[in-house]
Amino acid sequence: WQALKDPKVLRLALIYFLWVIGFWGFSFWMPQVLKSLSGWPPSVVAWSIAIPMSAALLVQVYCGYSSEKRNEKRWHVATTLFIGTIGFLATPHSPSPEISLFFICLTAVGVYGGMGVWWTMPTTFLSGAAAAGAMGLINSSGNMGGWVGPYMLGFINGHTGSFTYGYYVMGACMFLAALLILTLPKSMEHKED
Repeated sequence: WQALKDPKVLRLALIYFLWVIGFWGFSFWMPQVLKSLSGWPPSVVAWSIAIPMSAALLVQVYCGYSSEKRNEKRWHVATTLFIGTIGFLATPHSPSPEISLFFICLTAVGVYGGMGVWWTMPTTFLSGAAAAGAMGLINSSGNMGGWVGPYMLGFINGHTGSFTYGYYVMGACMFLAALLILTLPKSMEHKED
C-alpha cells in the first residue's frame, strides 16, 4: 500500500509505461521496419539486427559504469531516452538503407541503454517489502506498455501502410518519459540510509 500511495512510485510507473511502449514496439517490429526501409532480403536483415543490439549492449554497460562513477542516475537514463527519441523520429525519413540502420541503432541505444541504471532508482528511497511492491507496480505498468506499443504500431501500420506515425507516437512516449525522469528529485541519485 505504501508503494501505491507514494507519488514517486506512481511517477516511476508512468515513466516505465511510456518507455516500454517504445521498448517493445521497437523490439517487436524492428526486423519488419528494417526490411521495409532497406529492401534487404530477410537473411541480410537478420544479420544486420546484431549491429543495433550490439551498440545498445555497449551503451548499456557504459551507462551503468558512468552512472556509478559520477554518482548520477537521472541524466544517464534521460539521455538514452532522448537518443531513442531522435532515432524514432528520424528512422522513417532515412534516405538510404545504411542511414536507416544508423537511426535504428540510435533507437536501440535509446530503448535499452539506460535500463540497468533505471532499475536502481526505486531502491534509492524504498527497501524491503515496499521496494518489492513498488518494483512490482512499476514492472506491471511496463507490461501494459509492452502490450500497447507493439499493438499500436501494428494497428497504425495496418491502417496507413507505414510505420511512420507509429514511430512518431513511440518517439513522443520516449520523450515524455525522459522529461518525467528529469522531474524526479535529486535524492533519487543516492541510496538513503
